[in-house]
Amino acid sequence: MNTELVDKEGNPISVPGFNGHQVMINGLATFYVEGPRNGPPLLLISGVNEVWQNYIPVLDALSRHHHIYLCDLRGHGKTGWSEDRKYRVIDYAQDAEQFIETVIGEPCNVAGHSLGALIAVKLASSANALVKSVSLEDPPILITEWAVFGKDSFWMRHIFKAMLDAVAESREKEWSLEELTERLHNTIPFRVNPNPEQPERRIIGLAKMLQKLRDFNALPPPGSEAYERFTKGCIKLLGGELTTLSEMEAPKFIAKTIATDFVHMDLATLEGALAPTFSEGFNQRDALANIHRPTLIFWSDPDIIGFLNDQGRADVKSLVPGPVEEVIVENAGHHVHADATDLFIEKLNAHFS
Repeated sequence: MNTELVDKEGNPISVPGFNGHQVMINGLATFYVEGPRNGPPLLLISGVNEVWQNYIPVLDALSRHHHIYLCDLRGHGKTGWSEDRKYRVIDYAQDAEQFIETVIGEPCNVAGHSLGALIAVKLASSANALVKSVSLEDPPILITEWAVFGKDSFWMRHIFKAMLDAVAESREKEWSLEELTERLHNTIPFRVNPNPEQPERRIIGLAKMLQKLRDFNALPPPGSEAYERFTKGCIKLLGGELTTLSEMEAPKFIAKTIATDFVHMDLATLEGALAPTFSEGFNQRDALANIHRPTLIFWSDPDIIGFLNDQGRADVKSLVPGPVEEVIVENAGHHVHADATDLFIEKLNAHFS
């Protein structure tokens, strides 16, 4: 395995103080990145279909106070693929547990995003001797309890299917990165406030999205064909329909970021995320009830992409017996560390101090 640090397109990069390494974890060659020894160890765990580079915007600031470790999850990036093609929360958590024992060598703080947050919950509940404190960034927890979760109409299934179909075809036909980006841009579904229990708040989410676009001078010019497509997309969103990145005139770097995440990814990881076996051996309510470590939870703006409604967030907080701090980040999407970088760093440093 080449342990050189590269960007997601494979070009060499320099992240001052950080170096790449390889270690065998549960029989898989695992790629990880380690920062300078400037404080207590902090393990950052990324989400499904993501790689360590997604954390680059916060690494410099966090590494001034923490000894940072990041891994590519099994089936992601430079890390090996599971032979049995199983990608369950408990599999990822067992990898993280062995990584802490083998590489870090002492109890550490853990911060996880999305799937990484679920892994952090499992770690903090079942391997709590290895976890000093935990941060959960927009965890998609308890959504498996939704009646719609197992149905084909569930919005996440549309997004994942569009990704899977595009990447599978690109590998079969050996598309270029640009061709895959174009396909994803035209087919990945988009919507605001996808929580099925809060349809009346779609208009609030759309208003916030429009304001963000206006702040960045990213609205298409009135009267143009792009503006007409954009308007039709907004009408779809208000009606609870799915639109696409291209219909919303989203910048293509969004689709390109997704495309580059898929370069070395086992597609079974994405398929597994919505499979009935994904939470096998991981009762989410029981796991939350066994977290006795200080817990920081970042929630994305519930009007834009929030997974849980007010009651759902309250349920999560009430289940955790240890001290909990919640931060609902106004105007932030699912990637809080990218959409509200300064706030994320400030809160994380304060929590882990």
